[in-house]
Amino acid sequence: MKIYILITLVLSLLTITSCVLTGENDVVINELELNQEVNLTLGGFQGLTNVRINSVSGNNIYIDAYTSEDLSKESAKELGDSVIRQYIMNAEPESKLGKEFGPTSYTYIVRVFDNGNDIIVKGEKRRFNDVIDWDCSIC
Repeated sequence: MKIYILITLVLSLLTITSCVLTGENDVVINELELNQEVNLTLGGFQGLTNVRINSVSGNNIYIDAYTSEDLSKESAKELGDSVIRQYIMNAEPESKLGKEFGPTSYTYIVRVFDNGNDIIVKGEKRRFNDVIDWDCSIC
């Protein structure tokens, strides 16, 4: 599984991104293109059926990931981590991603849903945090 994530990360670095810098730390994103890139890269990963930006509000990007499987909370967190990484790599290619996240222009909030459309996990990668904070009321 780690090799699959590494391969998807490398492939994503080679894709054309839709990031346009418009000023001081302002990034304009093309939601449709980002959704297509992430769905293409992560298609079928852990039963993933669809990933999309739910909304963008200020510096917050809300992302929903739908899966056809009933994932464990840990597997859903892994999926959420991969989804956030893909959006960051495509929206903010200048961001430094490693084992931990670096600073980003946006806060990324991801919800992972099971095949019954119930939320399995919800996580938030804040702009200056190095990790995803998982909502323990759901987890």
